[in-house]
Amino acid sequence: VSGGYTKDYRTDGSPVISMKNGISVYGGYSEDFNTRDTAANETIIKDTSASAGDTSDPNRAVTCGSGFSVATVLDGFTITMGNGTHNAAIHCKNTESFFTIQNNN
Repeated sequence: VSGGYTKDYRTDGSPVISMKNGISVYGGYSEDFNTRDTAANETIIKDTSASAGDTSDPNRAVTCGSGFSVATVLDGFTITMGNGTHNAAIHCKNTESFFTIQNNN
């Protein structure tokens, strides 16, 4: 649904979205879920951390683990970050496989 989904990674210790293999996530839907238009119904994922992460533990808005298939999709979001020098909008660590990231800003 359009709107913003935020979390402070430094305070909470978890991202806004933690991707799971085989589960796709789509943004850009109207509030009644009858239409999907990513331009008209911007869906924002944002890490609001005010402090910097570090190279081993960057701030992050979306995470993924290992063993993902390309059938797992993240589609139709605007992904933004808070302040700091070590930020990773999408953080995939220790993974040998990929999922599909498309139509995001």
